[in-house]
Amino acid sequence: MLIDLGLSTQYWPKAIHTAVYLRNLVSSKQNLNVVPVEAWYRMKQDVSHLHAFEVTAYAHIFQDLHTSKLGPCVTHLVLIGYFS
Repeated sequence: MLIDLGLSTQYWPKAIHTAVYLRNLVSSKQNLNVVPVEAWYRMKQDVSHLHAFEVTAYAHIFQDLHTSKLGPCVTHLVLIGYFS
């Protein structure tokens, strides 16, 4: 994933976290009807928050951080993980 995006190796921990997170949302060979997270929490998991690993995102820059009145109010980002 990182090589395809052209990102440096400093993002390996985020990529591993993302891979493990996604793996826990996929059914296992032992129980095809329940994914590990559902078995642990005993409730259906909402996966509507999932996006592609390299999806383009934009973050709002707060007004007190603007460098000028005509400067950009958003910054371009790339999704590399689901944890902070």
